Amino acid sequence: MINLSRVFPKEDILKRRIKLHFRRFEFKYLVSPGQKDEIIRQIKPFMYLDPFVTSGSSYLITSLYLDSPALTFYRQNEAGIPDRKKIRFRHYDNNQKIVFKEIKRKHQDIVYKDRVISDGPPNSPVEIEIKQLTRLLHLRPTLWIKYNRQPWIDPKNNLRVTFDSDITAASAKFLSGREAKWFKKILPGHNILELKFDGKLPWQISNIISRHSLIREALSKYRLAIEKLEMI
Repeated sequence: MINLSRVFPKEDILKRRIKLHFRRFEFKYLVSPGQKDEIIRQIKPFMYLDPFVTSGSSYLITSLYLDSPALTFYRQNEAGIPDRKKIRFRHYDNNQKIVFKEIKRKHQDIVYKDRVISDGPPNSPVEIEIKQLTRLLHLRPTLWIKYNRQPWIDPKNNLRVTFDSDITAASAKFLSGREAKWFKKILPGHNILELKFDGKLPWQISNIISRHSLIREALSKYRLAIEKLEMI
């Protein structure tokens, strides 16, 4: 496996997360640590660890979610509205020099994600829409979420399988997101397994899901964290 850290400086590696527009299905399942280990063993023959993982087997994701004072985006999610969105700022492995501004939308079962790098063009469609929504809904920093992600990929089928663990969250009134003492565990003792694909799910993955009797669930980290922190 290529270790990109030996080829590019770390900040350059992050800038190479260059895919800025996504359209795909995202199926989520709650799995135990034991199930995670077993599923990884089963996918290893046909998938490999994402080369953006430059040390260990995972990377840290830190997201700052914006919402209105009335928690409009949370309430859309909680109500199961079929057309909804979230706005978040995200960085990887504690590198705050490169921040992605993202609009994540859901239409029925399809997820769309559009993002820009924070030092990109100020008049991009994503930047313009975020500014418009901020004015319209009085958006403000609402919630920090951190977790470790172990990502596996199958480029042939355009498939990603990710395991998110050690999920923690804190109110964004702690603006820097660095005060670890304010972060609370979300779903302790569990991992969120996500299947991300834009076509038909490969039969090997379908068999694994069936073998472990996994049930697809609505596992929005933002919604779960808002409720865990009793912010409603």
